[in-house]
Order: sequence, then structure tokens, then C-alpha cells
Amino acid sequence: MLLENMKINYNPLVLFNTLFNIVSYDTKIKGYWIDENGKVYIDNIELQNYPIIRNLEFLNAIKVLFSIGEKCVFYKDVYNQGVLRFPNRKWKVLKNRIAWLENKKPSQKYIKALLNQHSGLTIYNMWEEKYLIEIYK
Repeated sequence: MLLENMKINYNPLVLFNTLFNIVSYDTKIKGYWIDENGKVYIDNIELQNYPIIRNLEFLNAIKVLFSIGEKCVFYKDVYNQGVLRFPNRKWKVLKNRIAWLENKKPSQKYIKALLNQHSGLTIYNMWEEKYLIEIYK
């Protein structure tokens, strides 16, 4: 078959980085993390997708977050890895993803137990009483 006749299904708009933005209003996605003193933080999360062909826009969005005082930014990259990015241009890639569905809203005790084993997690209210719990390590 000639190359001219081959259809390539590569679409760079399908590959994207997903930035986890902290917002002040209530959302169906909650981010939980625990600091070194054991204090638990709960953030309302809004996901923002950036196609890889708009990588400069993605990097600028991260710069804006650091300029308003964020100490760390979390995003999922095009390989579905979690990435922690810091203002000093260092980052940590979290390659292992653990995810499961719960049939009811996780209790605060359950969340605290998970946070004692992992430094952070995300809970998505998927539909009705289904919750997706996601941890990156």
C-alpha cells in the first residue's frame, strides 16, 4: 500500500495534560492531602485539559499558579502519570496509579486512614452514589 493511501489516525488534540486547579466553589472532585504535621487539607478541584499542541499555554497556566502563591501543582501527563511540579522547576513523577470505585461516599475515618498510608488522594463523585478514588504513588 502506498503511503499516500494510508490513513493515519494520529490526532494531537487527543493527547493532553490535565491540570488539577483548586477553586473556591464546591465541585464533584475533592483533593485530599496531609502535611508532615498530620493536618488534613481538602480542596475543591476543577480539571482543565491542555492538548499537547498547546503546551506553551499549559506551562503558562502553571506559572500563573506559582505567581499567586501555589507551593506545588499537580497534573496528569499524556502518559496518565501524576506529576508534582514545584516553583523551583523541580518535579516528581508518580508512575503508579491506584483507582477503585466505592458504592457510597467514603467516611472521613476511611479517608484519614488512606492519607496515613499515602500523602494525597482524589475522590470523584461520578454519578448518584458512585465514587472513584484515585491515588498516585
